[in-house]
Amino acid sequence: MNNIIRIMLFNFLSLSLCYAQVNSNFTGLIQVTGSSSFYFSGSDSNPALCSDSNYTFAAQVSPSVHDINDLNIASAYLAGTYGIAKPAVKISGIFNELFSEYTAYTNISLNVSDKLTLGSRISYNSLNVKNYSELSYMAVDIGGIVAFGDNLKAGFALYNINAGKYGDESETAYRVAAFALGASLTENLGIEITTIIRNYYSSGIALSGKYLLIDDLLAVSAGYLTKPRTFQTTIQIQAINGINIQLSLCMIQELGYNKNMGVALDW
Repeated sequence: MNNIIRIMLFNFLSLSLCYAQVNSNFTGLIQVTGSSSFYFSGSDSNPALCSDSNYTFAAQVSPSVHDINDLNIASAYLAGTYGIAKPAVKISGIFNELFSEYTAYTNISLNVSDKLTLGSRISYNSLNVKNYSELSYMAVDIGGIVAFGDNLKAGFALYNINAGKYGDESETAYRVAAFALGASLTENLGIEITTIIRNYYSSGIALSGKYLLIDDLLAVSAGYLTKPRTFQTTIQIQAINGINIQLSLCMIQELGYNKNMGVALDW
């Protein structure tokens, strides 16, 4: 029973990190402009974000989240580039006998101009607890990024704009809006400050930064979110040309630590 309670608490707090479902981006902090991020699947945070490579395939796993053996999260992601369009698909989830939740989405970002990128995403979300009926809903997210010169960006992301939700009409539809400014302070250092507004939990502010220690080989990032109090640090290593390894550690005050590991192939 204790594990059930902890899993339910984890699910709620993951929502409070600005996602409509637990596994849309289980590494932690969101990134709206991408100025301080190198997530393999940036569209998790903002539908307008996508890999700069022509094609990307990535797989990630977060084992024993917050020391709960039954809470293992995994994902697979594929994205491509076709002219101004960058479509992507992803499936991720938690799968065990007691509790399972998964999300599958399709995302497209459009480079409208060299200053403006827009994106949208449609996701199918399913939740199943043993001995209970399966619940599901569809969610629509949109986002955009505007560049002001080479060093400053502004972005927004609106999650679950169609008010999709699990359960009956009496339950809350989790909806989130995020607005951010991102800046490149030097060739190697980028920062982002994000305001997160939620209809179901206290709003918060996130501050994050990324530093390239060795160009194209090694980068580190760190970020802090005020509500719920969250700290995350990530390392990305380019092992060989086109293959990237990512290691992340996220601490949520109410739950403790969780680890994330991933590998991506760009071509």
